[in-house]
Amino acid sequence: MLNSYKTDYTTEKPRKLPGESGLAKPGKNHSAKILPIRRVAKEGGDSVSKSVRRSKQPPAFRDAVCGLCLRTISISLGVSLVSLKAKSRCDADTALARQIAMYLCHTTFSLLMTEVGLFFKRDRTTVAHACALVEDKRDDFDFDLLICQLEALLNDALHAMKTYDPDSAPLAEGECSL
Repeated sequence: MLNSYKTDYTTEKPRKLPGESGLAKPGKNHSAKILPIRRVAKEGGDSVSKSVRRSKQPPAFRDAVCGLCLRTISISLGVSLVSLKAKSRCDADTALARQIAMYLCHTTFSLLMTEVGLFFKRDRTTVAHACALVEDKRDDFDFDLLICQLEALLNDALHAMKTYDPDSAPLAEGECSL
């Protein structure tokens, strides 16, 4: 009975299938939402399905790591920060650099695509396109090497941010931490 109305996607109006009586209300979605499922191991070797939701990061963290990523990309690829933050696409090299920055923010710092889009003032689907494009380009060895080096650099920076102790004594003048 619930399937007696089908949507005609050319007109976006529900239509009744021939030979069926329609008790369901047109335009209502009767399907349940499907949540992402992950298998979680329990003691004894059994596993149980558990829905997983990623939580949003605080805006200060998002802005800090996206800013770090943007500055890193700017320095390493020789693209100005102004053009990376521009509302327009700019030239192809700038667009690719921005897409790499979006990809690294999403993968390295585990930010949601929506959060990355908020920082870059882009839609989440634009971030998804950027991530897919960079993943496809990683088939090229030289490009993959560049991305791996940038990921390692940003992972080191993230580790330093997590282990930073502001209460520790600053270095004396002329002293090196290495």
